Amino acid sequence: MAYVVNVNYCGSMPKGFGLKRINALNSKLYLKPHQLVIKDKKGTLIFFASGKFRIMGCVDPIDATCLALKYCFDIDNSDIPDIYSQSYTFTYKLDYNVNLYKLS
Repeated sequence: MAYVVNVNYCGSMPKGFGLKRINALNSKLYLKPHQLVIKDKKGTLIFFASGKFRIMGCVDPIDATCLALKYCFDIDNSDIPDIYSQSYTFTYKLDYNVNLYKLS
């Protein structure tokens, strides 16, 4: 049976914004590269000055969307950003052993 262990999502706001405008607990502003990292209970959100953002640590797409909207509405509540899954990491248990040396 396969289990999803991590999913990365990406999205973007319609225009760039000043990262200092976001006042969030557990956030840290980095100058090189210019990004704001917010560590929430549900996952980690990284905002870039261009308006793009990444969501990491949420397996459920609804949780990822809620996490992004929670902070995107602080910036601009007139537009809802599109959020896409960027990559999946999942595990699968086989019923037999795999010899990785022979496989390579």
